[in-house]
Amino acid sequence: MEASRTRAAAPRSRVAMLFGALVLAGGLGACASVPPPTAQLAVARSSIDQASAQPITDPEGATALARARDEIAAANRALDKEDNVTARRMAELADADARLAMASARASSSRQAVADVQKSLDALRTEINRSGAAAQ
Repeated sequence: MEASRTRAAAPRSRVAMLFGALVLAGGLGACASVPPPTAQLAVARSSIDQASAQPITDPEGATALARARDEIAAANRALDKEDNVTARRMAELADADARLAMASARASSSRQAVADVQKSLDALRTEINRSGAAAQ
């Protein structure tokens, strides 16, 4: 009885191993079939170029732009290794960080514009107070 169980278990384990090998091969084949992320790389490069053209004065924006540059370099390295999944992910991260850098630059510019308007308003108030005091 013991011998019949062993013989019955052997074909099952072979089937399980064969099935596992097929699943693994299919998974590896699926990774290889992912096309190169040329569009994502182009979008990321464009975003980085746009962010680089803007004056980035705050540390958060500068950090985001540096991170985007590092990520696009990592995407290119992954592409060279034909790791298209990683290349796509890194290109998407690079694009997101470049857009963050641009948003940070716009926010900084807006803060400066608000400060300038506030300064002008303060100067006008001072002038009005002087004019009002001189008229009395």
